[in-house]
Amino acid sequence: MGPSGYYLISALMMTAMLGASWFVTGLLHISGPMQMVVRGLAMGLVMSAFGLVHVFRAKRERAKTQAAQGVPADAATAEKEIETFIRDAETRLAQSNVAKEAKLAQLPVFFLIGETG
Repeated sequence: MGPSGYYLISALMMTAMLGASWFVTGLLHISGPMQMVVRGLAMGLVMSAFGLVHVFRAKRERAKTQAAQGVPADAATAEKEIETFIRDAETRLAQSNVAKEAKLAQLPVFFLIGETG
């Protein structure tokens, strides 16, 4: 189901909720301003549920597209990538002529610059 189907079903459910709230307020013999308060609260609950469904659906779609593109989904893979860079830098430092006993942690600063991935 595409995005237009999702929005169509959402609009139909909102209309059904409006009808149900109209029926419930009549069934409970609520009248006057309280009738509008009950309808407003019911519509607020439905809109909140709609928003939550939309957020979870968007997260799921984003995760699918990231997985299809091969983008790391969590910070653990990024941390492993940084550890790989640090290990590579320590290896290069050990092979250099700067100092044989120098360690990367003893040097003042180093930067990782470039695009992620």
